[in-house]
Amino acid sequence: MKIKHDFVTNSSSSSFIVAFDKKPSLRYLKDNIMFVEKAKCVWEDCKYQKGEKLTPKNEKLIEQIIAEVSSGHIGYNQDLREDDFLKQHGITLPAGQRLWQDKDLWHQYNAERDRKSNLVAFKTAMEFIKKNMGKRIYFFQYGDGDGKFYSHMEHGGTFENFEGIQISHH
Repeated sequence: MKIKHDFVTNSSSSSFIVAFDKKPSLRYLKDNIMFVEKAKCVWEDCKYQKGEKLTPKNEKLIEQIIAEVSSGHIGYNQDLREDDFLKQHGITLPAGQRLWQDKDLWHQYNAERDRKSNLVAFKTAMEFIKKNMGKRIYFFQYGDGDGKFYSHMEHGGTFENFEGIQISHH
């Protein structure tokens, strides 16, 4: 679980794991990304990566994919809601009391939520790995804290025409 201890802003970032059949050319990216500027940005970012081929023997890449997917949120449905946790355990809190106010319950809830989140992340990573065996894997990270253009890179469907995973780090 991530806990922010200093000034909290409303900025976000997302990492993307994208599978390509081969190292993408600028022409290929322009044909598949809505805006030329975004395609050029992705192409520039590809230049600094090897684009390793995903194979069963490439354990380092497989571990990297699993770790990256596990580093954030891959969907809003992976979190365990507090009221669902209470219901599953048959717990009724006194009127006006919140779950976080009971230290032991809060710890149990967070541990269970983290286990569920990690399981979903692992399954998602393994499905991606199985589906993209033999393809070249690239990693990208964009965030709205870097300005409007990068906000659009993060939230504007940059990789929607490609096989990939978006990991939110909000």
